[in-house]
Amino acid sequence: MKLFKLIFLLVLITNSTLFAQIEFESGYYITNINDTVRCQIKNKDWINTPQKITVLKGNEEAVIDDCIEFSVAGRFFKKYKVSLAINAGSRPKVSDSREPDFVEKDLFLEKLYNGEISLLKYRNGTSNLFFIKHSNSDTLEQLIYKKYRSGPERIIENKLYQEQLKSIIPTANIYDIINLEYSESDIISVLVKYFGKNKLKPEADTSKNNNGNLHLSIKIGLNIRSASIVNRGLFLDKKYETTNTILVGVELEWTMNFNKGKFRLFLDPYYSYYDANHTDNYYLNKYFPSINNRESIIKYHSIDIPIGVRYYSFMKKDKAQQIFFALGVVPTVTIEGYMQLDKNDEKTKYELSPLFNYMIGVGYVYNKFSFEFRYNTDRNLFTTNEDFVSEFNGVSFNLGYKLF
Repeated sequence: MKLFKLIFLLVLITNSTLFAQIEFESGYYITNINDTVRCQIKNKDWINTPQKITVLKGNEEAVIDDCIEFSVAGRFFKKYKVSLAINAGSRPKVSDSREPDFVEKDLFLEKLYNGEISLLKYRNGTSNLFFIKHSNSDTLEQLIYKKYRSGPERIIENKLYQEQLKSIIPTANIYDIINLEYSESDIISVLVKYFGKNKLKPEADTSKNNNGNLHLSIKIGLNIRSASIVNRGLFLDKKYETTNTILVGVELEWTMNFNKGKFRLFLDPYYSYYDANHTDNYYLNKYFPSINNRESIIKYHSIDIPIGVRYYSFMKKDKAQQIFFALGVVPTVTIEGYMQLDKNDEKTKYELSPLFNYMIGVGYVYNKFSFEFRYNTDRNLFTTNEDFVSEFNGVSFNLGYKLF
């Protein structure tokens, strides 16, 4: 196992030099004196609203933080002086006050919708703040949504944004307003309905798909497992044989819509089994071994359910080829699991009670085909019996084919 750990660590270390993580793409920025500079901008597919950018100047990277506007990969950002409600937004910290606290800041905001009314967004951490701007004015109005406490156990929502939008769109159907969530897709949809299509981008792209992309793959592989069990009271200290078994399963993978889809969640259930035995001389006491043999048997059949996250990187800008790294937890559902000691005519069974372990992996994707190496950390086989100390770990080599 130490060899496999070393190989995995070496791949992790060398990856940063072999594969490009973030791409530079064509874009522009506008300086403080209104000069437009067309250049290559590092596209980080930002989750939070960026307040500076990295550009290529010749062969060197340079950080630009004194521009007033920039655009890359179909996203537009502009700097404004805003009154920012710091304790409001889509996921704010709950306070005791209904009213938001405002601070003056110069911030880049992302343009989401452009028309007679424009919608802009500022995101920091997990909170989204939305702003409305009229086409004939440079003044921004923050749409207010805030949760606050009213008593020790009561949380109330201040949905002032609904009243603000009703004032901006007096002809709006009241049900369009009262059912409106404080979200990018909901607000854009009502603006499109009453002000027409988004002039910032094609109508089909007026709201982002926040559901990610779900993929299904079939998997087959080789599971290599080994186990050792120690029980001093039974004079048991055994390392069981390493077994090779076939792994068959399916995998669901969910692409998250940020960082260019490089982070993905996966769920990968498969059937696993480990059958092994060991024969030795058992001890009548600590000094005198018996002439009789004792056989110990392990039978462990389970459904393992790896759940985790992967990070993908394109190889040499060829999107058909990718390398990925995986980290996850592996809950297990035991179908049948016991260790049995046979000595003379006496047979004693001890139930196995594993819960979970962790896994790390590295893999390669080419079009619809994938290959993955995984290392599974030690799994305690006797979580309900402290007399036993066990190690159960292994590696696997998996081939996959993406169905969709």
